[in-house]
Amino acid sequence: MMVSENDVALPAVWTVAMVAARWQCGSTFVYSEISNGGLKAKRYGAKLLRISLEALLAYEGNAEDAATIAAQVTAPIAEGPAAMKTADMHSTARLARNRQRK
Repeated sequence: MMVSENDVALPAVWTVAMVAARWQCGSTFVYSEISNGGLKAKRYGAKLLRISLEALLAYEGNAEDAATIAAQVTAPIAEGPAAMKTADMHSTARLARNRQRK
């Protein structure tokens, strides 16, 4: 289920790549905010991290909106295609740079 914030649909659960795309930063920054305890995330297994919409909005300073929006969310959804396209684009560029160095 998606929730609307200013007429933009927001997923209930976010990946690190999706948060990085939203903030227009690198995934390293998002990981550092999670490890510093600023951004709350839940780890599933050894590698899988997910950030709830409520935690994301609370971190962004929208704490009062976070509770209202989170109450409307009933089930998590799959990752958004736009965020994955951005993450894939960065991964492809990184792989190309690493190949050139060898």
